[in-house]
Amino acid sequence: MILQSWHESAFFDTSVSPLAGPPVAAYFLNLRVNQMSSRLDETAVIAGLKTLQGWQLASDDEQRTAIEKDYSFTSFNAAFAFMGRVALTAERANHHPELLNRYRRVLVRWTSHSEGGVTALDLKMAATCDKLAIDSGLKAQDSLK
Repeated sequence: MILQSWHESAFFDTSVSPLAGPPVAAYFLNLRVNQMSSRLDETAVIAGLKTLQGWQLASDDEQRTAIEKDYSFTSFNAAFAFMGRVALTAERANHHPELLNRYRRVLVRWTSHSEGGVTALDLKMAATCDKLAIDSGLKAQDSLK
């Protein structure tokens, strides 16, 4: 099994029992993440953003409330690797962000289209993006924002 250098988070279960033999440590997506929560009001979104560094309240193209962050990486390859990791994590959670790449920079925007705004899942996915960014080559000065 190939293990990615992803941080452990609420999205992964670390102990899985095989059909026979002792339990093995492995990383599998925690399916509980896929439970969509209802839209948060602006006050709750702002409170959630206080627990995240560098994330801002925004809106998407259809004027739904969203949260976004602009990451700066050490190289194009690092930025692209980050986008790939976010895409794989998003696919496993069945919840997808808007991603915009500009050479070494990546803008990530989360909103729940089905709920018409930001949910608790968007805040969790934003926190996961921060962890993935560090593993992908985030510039040191930007990781402190």
